[in-house]
Amino acid sequence: MAFQKRNALTFFLIVILLNGCYDHYPAPSISGSADFLVVSGFLNAGDGSCSITLSRSQLLSAADVPTPVSDAVVTIDDENGNSSMLSLQQNGVYTNPKIALTANLGYRLHITASNGEVYLSDYVPVIQSPPIDTVDWTIDQQGSAGPTINIYVSSTGTNAQSPYYFWNFAETWKYTAAYAEELKYIGGQVVTNKDSTYYCWRTLTSTNILIASTRQLSQNIVNRFLVNSVPTNSVRLLDGYSLLVTQMSLTQGAFEYWQQLQATTENLGSIFGPLPSQFNGNIHSSSNPSEPVFGYFSASTVSQKRIFINPGDFPAPNSHVTTGNEDCTLTMLAAKDIGQIGSNVIASSYGVGPVGYNITSVDCVDCRFKGGTNIKPDFWK
Repeated sequence: MAFQKRNALTFFLIVILLNGCYDHYPAPSISGSADFLVVSGFLNAGDGSCSITLSRSQLLSAADVPTPVSDAVVTIDDENGNSSMLSLQQNGVYTNPKIALTANLGYRLHITASNGEVYLSDYVPVIQSPPIDTVDWTIDQQGSAGPTINIYVSSTGTNAQSPYYFWNFAETWKYTAAYAEELKYIGGQVVTNKDSTYYCWRTLTSTNILIASTRQLSQNIVNRFLVNSVPTNSVRLLDGYSLLVTQMSLTQGAFEYWQQLQATTENLGSIFGPLPSQFNGNIHSSSNPSEPVFGYFSASTVSQKRIFINPGDFPAPNSHVTTGNEDCTLTMLAAKDIGQIGSNVIASSYGVGPVGYNITSVDCVDCRFKGGTNIKPDFWK
């Protein structure tokens, strides 16, 4: 039974840690529970902030999103017995913006579930990460999706610093609705619209595991590691694009954990990939050591660097850019029939008077329907 349970863990999801998308893999029928704790997050020793996400694992065949754990008590403990509480901010996300850290002490994650079960990570050292040297990009004319912008990160550490690197990124792009809503129909009157929902910005975070090691090199230097690729005909590059790269350093144990997770998840379903296997992080149940817990707690300083890519920075794509506005159309409505506007909105007027209005559906004038916000980010140029 224990062997059967271990095999079942093969197909639970760790993919939950990534929130990524993979080709369908018809996993063999497995038995046992998929309800195990999944932990994601780390301690940023640079500013003392910490964000931890808790959820429950599920089978690969499950269609629902992972179930967040929002009823736990989460703290960061140091080796002297001091604890700092993390507060629940949203479903399953616990944060503390400023934890007082003491040099040369180890820190651990301490989770108490609502049923009283306690989960503890190993004490981990605080790793000093070198700064990012550059984030740059080039155009790959031979990309599988056509010309592609490849974005790279470079970093130089000392031989005394950890040779194990971990990156993630947040990409933000500007986009527009199909039409601007110049007028509104309110209370039987046509008035000027003062709320702009034509321009929006959307941000997504990385889902791939981005790690590298310089252990076999003579110097602790990462030279142009590929962090992201964007086809030049992507809507993300149409009106302006920004990428923020975050770098942290890992212990050897953390690197090996992410390396094994990377090998398993990125080759899932490939007959030439590694066989699925159970691999252990550094978080454990205090009362049931054999209970699987997915995740690895680390503490590191971080380095960040942001770049902007504007439409004029690269040759215009030679293929159509799909914007999501392709199905939007305008319908002409005479001014005398404005009461028949129904659930539509006014994009603009036409004729002197005016004679009538160009109307469309609300999702064609409100860019927020595509997942972004119409509030310009502070960092946006």
